[in-house]
Amino acid sequence: MTGLEIALKKQRLLMKSEQLRAEFGRNGLGVKPVFQVADAGVAGARWLQRHPEVVVGVAVTLVVARPMTVWRWSRRAYTGWKAWQQVSGFLVQNRPQQP
Repeated sequence: MTGLEIALKKQRLLMKSEQLRAEFGRNGLGVKPVFQVADAGVAGARWLQRHPEVVVGVAVTLVVARPMTVWRWSRRAYTGWKAWQQVSGFLVQNRPQQP
């Protein structure tokens, strides 16, 4: 291949790359709101990690104001967590083997 052929091939590849990036951007517009919600959730979780006193304050307030409600939701959360452990364990054990 001559230098001119290589330069032409490079130019065609760059043009194709630009076209594919533009197409990818247009196709991704439909999922943009989902990613925005996910980004907001991650930002909220990071904020809570930096401000654990807010979590403790809310928990104490709820325990003082509504102890039975907190107890009920705590039992539900524990039951859900145990169920998740069982289901995930079952899924790991029954996962198809990779060839």
